Amino acid sequence: MMKKFCLLTLLLALTLGAATQAAPTTLLPERILVLVVGPTTSPIHPDEGEVVQRLNLLRRQHGLDQMQLATMHYDQPAQARVCREVLSIQGRDLVAVSLVELDARGNPMQSLYTLPRVTSANLDQLQGALSRFSQLSGLPLRDLNLADGIPVRDEILTSEGVLNTARRLESLTQSLWAEVRNQPLRADQADRRARQALLNLAENSLLLRQALDQGLINPREQFQLVLTQAQEWKASRPELNLPVRSREKVAPINEALMGVRQAWLQLNPGLP
Repeated sequence: MMKKFCLLTLLLALTLGAATQAAPTTLLPERILVLVVGPTTSPIHPDEGEVVQRLNLLRRQHGLDQMQLATMHYDQPAQARVCREVLSIQGRDLVAVSLVELDARGNPMQSLYTLPRVTSANLDQLQGALSRFSQLSGLPLRDLNLADGIPVRDEILTSEGVLNTARRLESLTQSLWAEVRNQPLRADQADRRARQALLNLAENSLLLRQALDQGLINPREQFQLVLTQAQEWKASRPELNLPVRSREKVAPINEALMGVRQAWLQLNPGLP
């Protein structure tokens, strides 16, 4: 009986010890880096570009403003050495996405989780990297509604109408950015956020228009980029913070965004 009791005690201790080892350790967000490793610095590999774009989209969609994102390239000897010797990322793994623990000086210590051979065809697995980042950092993933706060038009758009809406948004945002980009910041710098939101919206509108011009009927990722950035544009209060003579151009941009949202809802019924 005593032997059986000792055996049960030992098994319980081993089980508790294993559970303690398996429990995830929470790290400060500033001690975790989402690292994208590509093969070359110039030109940037297309898969690397799409990975970075998708990660930035997911970061905005889930409210992970504290998530750090960086890139390294295997054609840079010092960076390749860190990848091989510290992070165990080999050339055959590229394009790789790794959650990296940093030391107090911001240098890579170890890889906590790595996705090897990420391509434009399997970008959906990046959601798993963000989920792991959330677990390690203790930061919750927020699900943001892409169309939240943007009214929708009561109309049906033809394919030509969708393209024209995207062209209008691109034209308006590019024009306003060209107007304000070289103007001095306000003394309180309250317009800094609105300017950055405008730049991002102009860049993402260009990507949407290009995708539609290339014949893509429903370029979902480009739509998502525009609608996600539209939330930041709205939150930055451009009608109050941009230079006074530029504020009259905010309403036409918001009108064009209504058309983009209508196109999104029409092409993706049932999605937010």
